Amino acid sequence: MLNETRFRERFELFTKEELMIYCIYNADGSILGEFKYFLKKYFYGLKCSMCEITHNSFTKKKEWERKLFNSKLKLKVLHLDEQPESLSKFSNGKTPCVIKKGQDGYKFVFTKDELEEFNGNVDLFFEALKKLN
Repeated sequence: MLNETRFRERFELFTKEELMIYCIYNADGSILGEFKYFLKKYFYGLKCSMCEITHNSFTKKKEWERKLFNSKLKLKVLHLDEQPESLSKFSNGKTPCVIKKGQDGYKFVFTKDELEEFNGNVDLFFEALKKLN
């Protein structure tokens, strides 16, 4: 998944400081935004690798909800239109992705390409987060 160099680079992302991890979809959260994503997904093959991790075809994955509930990490899942302005500027054009916010600002935890490597597998996603913790 993550090569050794990439792992070491990411290790400093998780320290004793209080931090928030944002999982950002590549879609708007409004009803219209969800409908547009649905059309693009089923008619044009567009996929959001973060959506693949958290959702089945129409609902949230039960395993995602269970892992999220049991996680000690502060995770927040956001659509494009739900991001604070500063986060939106940081993630602009790079979604879906996972970003952490700590004392030193924003840093990528997983890029779009790295999220695709999980192939929608919730367990692999959380295992990778634990390895970085």
